[in-house]
Order: sequence, then C-alpha cells, then structure tokens
Amino acid sequence: MVMEELRRAALEAALRASFDDPVLAPRPLIESPDSWVARQCDRLLALDAWVLAPDDPDYPRQLVGIENEPAFLFARGRRPAAGQPAVAIVGSRKPTPSGLRFTAELSRLLVRHGLVVVSGMALGIDGEAHRAALSAAFDPLPSIGVLATGLDASYPPAHRALQVAMAERALLLTEFPPGSAPLKHHFLRRNRLLSGLAQLVVVVEAREKSGALLTVQHANNQGRDVGVVPGDVYSEASIGSNRLLVEGATPFLSPGAVLEWLIHTSPCGLPAMPGREGARSSPGATGSSPPATGSSPDATAGTPPVTDRLAALVERLSSHPASVEELARTTGRPVPALLADLLDLEMAGMARRWSGGFVRG
Repeated sequence: MVMEELRRAALEAALRASFDDPVLAPRPLIESPDSWVARQCDRLLALDAWVLAPDDPDYPRQLVGIENEPAFLFARGRRPAAGQPAVAIVGSRKPTPSGLRFTAELSRLLVRHGLVVVSGMALGIDGEAHRAALSAAFDPLPSIGVLATGLDASYPPAHRALQVAMAERALLLTEFPPGSAPLKHHFLRRNRLLSGLAQLVVVVEAREKSGALLTVQHANNQGRDVGVVPGDVYSEASIGSNRLLVEGATPFLSPGAVLEWLIHTSPCGLPAMPGREGARSSPGATGSSPPATGSSPDATAGTPPVTDRLAALVERLSSHPASVEELARTTGRPVPALLADLLDLEMAGMARRWSGGFVRG
C-alpha cells in the first residue's frame, strides 16, 4: 500500500510539472488542473506505469547533462538495468528488404551480447529493431522504445500488439503525459532521447529528409558515435544515410562489424553475460555462436514456440506480400487472432511486415 501511494505521488508530481513545459503541457482544459492530474494518474496506474526522475537510481545515467534533460520520464515495462550499454538503431519508415534484414540481424546480435536496443517504435526500421530484440531476449533488458505520445496511445496503430509486447517484456519511455497526440514537434523532441540513451547510433537507411538525420544531429551534439550502413546509391532509401558516410560517419558493412566496433572502440566495452559465448571474445568475434544453452541461434528464451498452426500460416507466406485480409480469407481465421499469430511469427523471425502485407522471414 505504501509503495502504491509513493508511486501515485510521483506520478502526480510529474503530471503537475508538465504544466511548466509548453511542449508537454496539456491543451486548454475543460476541467480543473487537479481533476486532470487525478484522472491522468488513474490512467497511468491502470497501465502499471511509474516515473523515472534524475534522482531515481533507475534513471538512465546517459541522459544526465544532455540538452534539455528530461525532468522526468513516464515508464512502462521492465526497469532499466544499471550500466547496461545501449545502441540506438534508427532509419526509414519505408525500408528495403535489405535494410530490414540488417536491422533484424543486428538487433538480435546486440541483445544476445547483453546490450539494449533503443529505437522510436515507428514503422519500418524502428519496429523491426524492437521485434528482433524481443525475439532474442535474455535476462537483461532487450529493448527500450521511446514514444512521442503518452503511454496510453498506440501509435502507429499497426504497432498496437508490438507496444503491448514491449510493455510486457521490455521498456517504454516517454516525456509526454497521457492524452498527448503524435504531433510532428513531439517526434522532433523525442529524437534527442533516442541518441541520449545510447553510446552508439546506427543509421540503417535514411531518406533525404529522414527524421533519423535529426537524431544524428542530437548524437553529434551529445558526443555520441554515429555509424551508418552503406546503401544502394540509386535508392531513395539511402540518400540521407550515404551522405552521412561522406560527412565522416563510421561505415558498418555487417552486423558483426558493429559488435567488433563496440568491443574495440567503446570505453564501456561489452557486459560479461554468464552462459553466453562471445560476449567478451577475441577481436574476430561476430556474435555468430549460439547461446550456451544448446539451442539454435533463433531458439531463444524470448521466441514464441512455433505451433502447427503457426507453421501452417508460414506456408501461406512467400516473398510476395500477403495482406491480413487475404490471409484471413484463405485461413478462415478472424483478423484479431491472425494478427496475434503474425506477431508471434515476426518475433520468431519467420515473418516480416512489408508494404501491403506480410512476407516470409
């Protein structure tokens, strides 16, 4: 009871503090501020949310001293692990199959070596980074999703199930109180936290005017390292990211190259993870060795079991995108149940969201 009272008090204090920030403040109220605070606090408690403040032992130390340091963060899910290094993976909302593959392989590799994957829960590269991190989850925190809305919102709507999974098995953070809409300037403000939480920002694909480029600007201001995956010079998906390479960003030609960079360049190194081979390995380590549990690389603790029903669904997928409506029609299954199965397949690396539907992973 005492802990619940303390949590409510911390939530109420953070909600009241939001009135002092013109970006975070709620729109003109039709109720008293006290009534609004009480109502939003009830919503956050219903989500099992809490507050992280700079004097909290769980507050990410990486954020201390960044520009416009957050006075508080609303949080939902697992508490961050003290000292766990993080890599931010950002990129296009409309990636290529190659970009999605690199993102998934990199996320799984990082998580299996004890790092946390940070991204922004957007469509495309962000979502793939979070899904792959969840599929490879071990005991440490696998992923942090930084929202540009309140914790009560599901944005984008297509990531509703992913957001639920992140709240159950990873961590969602936001500065914005409940009821905050996904406005453009919210995303611009959110981006400084993506880079601030990480020691390295990896841009997989970025178009000419990608939001990922703004995250890189914040990374440069914060003294964070920036790496880029080289892309097709004729592809619009890589115009912005390739330009970063010209400007001096570190090129990463494989997921293993990111891991090697962290081993040799990062002052934090990699955490020693019991029961995991390669976490502090020789210079040539690429993280390709399976976990010491005797399982295959994709048969991790966080991967849902592949039932006969899921296997049958995989058989209906190919390299040509199949819409949810089409799959519902051919399988005879209701759309909500089908979406849940497709999310399980995504987390198992057996299906992938693509323009117009789903393809085989």
